[in-house]
Amino acid sequence: MSLSDDEQFSMAEKKEKSAQSHGAEEDEDDDPEQVKTQMLFNRLHSIVNKLTRLTFQELMKQVMDLTIDTEERLKGTVELIFEKAISEPNSSVVYANMCRCLMGLKVPTSDKPGVFVNFRKLLLNRCQKEFEKDQDDDEIFEKKQKEIEAAKEGEECERLRVELQDSRDQAHRRSLGNIKFIGELFKLKMLTEAIMHDCVVKLLKNHNEESLECVCMLLSTIGKDLDFEKAKPRMDQYFNQMDLIIKERKTSSKIRFKLQDILDLRKNNWVPHREDQVPKTIEQIHKEAECAQVAEDEDDNKFVTEQKVEFTTGEETESKEVDEKKVLTGEELSKQLDRLIQDKANNERIRDWAEANLDEQQTASNQFVRALMTSLCQSAIIGDNPYRVDARQIGQRARLLHIYLSDEQKELQALYALQALIVHMDQPPNLLQMFFDILYDEDVIKEEAFHEWEASRDPAEQKGKGVAKRSVTAFFTWLREAEEDEESD
Repeated sequence: MSLSDDEQFSMAEKKEKSAQSHGAEEDEDDDPEQVKTQMLFNRLHSIVNKLTRLTFQELMKQVMDLTIDTEERLKGTVELIFEKAISEPNSSVVYANMCRCLMGLKVPTSDKPGVFVNFRKLLLNRCQKEFEKDQDDDEIFEKKQKEIEAAKEGEECERLRVELQDSRDQAHRRSLGNIKFIGELFKLKMLTEAIMHDCVVKLLKNHNEESLECVCMLLSTIGKDLDFEKAKPRMDQYFNQMDLIIKERKTSSKIRFKLQDILDLRKNNWVPHREDQVPKTIEQIHKEAECAQVAEDEDDNKFVTEQKVEFTTGEETESKEVDEKKVLTGEELSKQLDRLIQDKANNERIRDWAEANLDEQQTASNQFVRALMTSLCQSAIIGDNPYRVDARQIGQRARLLHIYLSDEQKELQALYALQALIVHMDQPPNLLQMFFDILYDEDVIKEEAFHEWEASRDPAEQKGKGVAKRSVTAFFTWLREAEEDEESD
């Protein structure tokens, strides 16, 4: 189960109500052991929320001082850390190191005297359970899809659609977070090579897009650790299969680009390609100096050394990601992105800037998606009355857009941003139609998002919407005819 804050803080209240409902004539206080357990979970939750690369030594001392001496307490500890790790994949290095420190913990089982259960086994079982639950998720999604099909069009149908999409998005984020965490645990030798190869084989065998994205995440994390001479034949098989998937073109462009990125990474001896870094801000320089000072401190790793483990930072970029980053306003985002694009920064350089300056929450925000879409589309407009769209430039930026337009809602936000840009330019003839054609051809925006934009009545997005819709009538006519042809085939 997931130990949410509400569940943690209401446990004592539920137990008291249960006792009262059975007529128990007991003192108002709960079982002292249950109170201790709840206090442990609350304290651990508070510590984990503050855990970063820089606070690791101090906070792990506090964790090791906690009394985790029953099976219930150990299982709750594993669950809390696991949920935190997969929900914050950018900090998975820190949580993996935390698990490394706790891996020796063991407690007696509650039902078998003389038998012990340890932290490592419980953690690995939890990771495996999450990895293998995709089939259960598919059954749930199929059931919800049938409910949608059975419902009449209207608010109820829309509510069910939103619920299904939210469920799919949440499951997708958990899968990627779990894969990232598994990779970091392997790098700390808490998982074996055999388990990693088994994961890769299963993910490639599934052939669905979520599994392929997960295998890209896993290989980007641990590929260089698996790719040694003895394992080369197996690795060659994986990469030949990935190359075949790309060439078959049965997956979306987004997934093909991700697969190609992994192929390119291996060709480059697993060294990430970094070109023309954006000049660092004063704030970044101060943060890096602070990190360097900590790293040079003789006592920095004293605690983990005493526990016979090392703090592994993983890739350099990952250790920086745990630092807090400034939240930029929409205007600041637009200025920075406009500057990068005017400087002809390539996709990798723009991604590097985003990773260095924005946290995961901001790069996943509608505000960032709209700012990026506006900057890229504006830069692709050429000529002057009549305007034209530089299709080649949009094609070059397609890979970048696939990364950040990660679901249908993000694609819809991108269309809203494009609409606002066209309205701001006083709706030049055919310009929106040209953008729609190119974005569809490059698989940046899918049919579902186009149809959702067309049907949307969001009050905040109605400025110029009528004129914009009429200007792309031919596009939607063609789109529907194409869909009908596919159905007839």
